[in-house]
Amino acid sequence: MRCEDIRKLLSNYIDEEISRELCQAIDHHLLGCQNCEAFLSTFKVTIKLVRRQRQGSIPEEVHQRLHWFLSQMQRD
Repeated sequence: MRCEDIRKLLSNYIDEEISRELCQAIDHHLLGCQNCEAFLSTFKVTIKLVRRQRQGSIPEEVHQRLHWFLSQMQRD
């Protein structure tokens, strides 16, 4: 699996909406790819922040750091 494939599936992976085989393939990829592991971690934190901040916006510093990180991941 390629990093791009992983990123497209992360939402479904987190929500456990994919097959066991696909989940295992993603797990295997994550073990060897620090970039995707970091992306997943950031994605999970983002979800938590959004759920917590539904009535407001995320802090500007978090927004900037997240935007920078995601733009860097898109380049890989």
